[in-house]
Amino acid sequence: MARTPIVRQKVATNPSSKANTGKRSTSKHNPSDSKSKKMVPASAKDKRKEVDINYYDIDFNGDAKFKEKYEMLFRRGVVATKYCDIDALKTLRIEEEVRWLFDNIGLGNLLTTKTSTSMRATLEFLSSLKVHMFPNPSSNGSSITFRLFNEDHTWTLQKLNEALGIPIGGPRVTLQHWNEKELWRTISVELDYDSKRSSVTSIRHPALRYVFKVFSNTIFGHQEGSKVRKDEIFMLHHMLHATPIDTGAFLIHQLQSTTNNVNT
Repeated sequence: MARTPIVRQKVATNPSSKANTGKRSTSKHNPSDSKSKKMVPASAKDKRKEVDINYYDIDFNGDAKFKEKYEMLFRRGVVATKYCDIDALKTLRIEEEVRWLFDNIGLGNLLTTKTSTSMRATLEFLSSLKVHMFPNPSSNGSSITFRLFNEDHTWTLQKLNEALGIPIGGPRVTLQHWNEKELWRTISVELDYDSKRSSVTSIRHPALRYVFKVFSNTIFGHQEGSKVRKDEIFMLHHMLHATPIDTGAFLIHQLQSTTNNVNT
């Protein structure tokens, strides 16, 4: 897949901590302490503290939580979005199948989109994002609030979809009692779906495998090679049956999960 440059902030290192790396402790080992907790090296802690955070010209408007979340996300780093490689699709002779699947839910434009990733805008948006979502597809009360270029914004889900060129309508969450196992047995070599084990490599058709790779780098934003999610199978179900689904709602749920995840 085509890649845009990855934007990362270099971590400042402490020369003194480097000099101490690899030295043996001169203190005697006490066998009675063998059950004590394993301590994290001080150098590892220092690296997290010594990140030179760039606040750009962002005005946090006195919101301590906004600033704290920004710093957390900055330390985590921003990875540029990876988009489809049309030449690769043509070489693999799966371009028509992949286009047909995305066109069925109005996301055909996603295949030809290649927008560069702005670190500043991404961090400001994610660290200020607040989601007010209702699962009822007919509800008009769903909205998001965020700051972008030091201005406050409140958008309905409909406005978000329009801004992204995404069709409006369809389920906003995976239906609670929807059975993903039947479809998974049809498209994969596995007899049953397991959220902790099932992966993209089990899928038979290369076009479907490519669709899941697009999912992981866009709508559902997770590391390639990780396990297939029920939400992804649900979206593929709508692709195969050409029925509406509110992609913007799934995207916002994923962004909200990203901002609330404290793991680095």
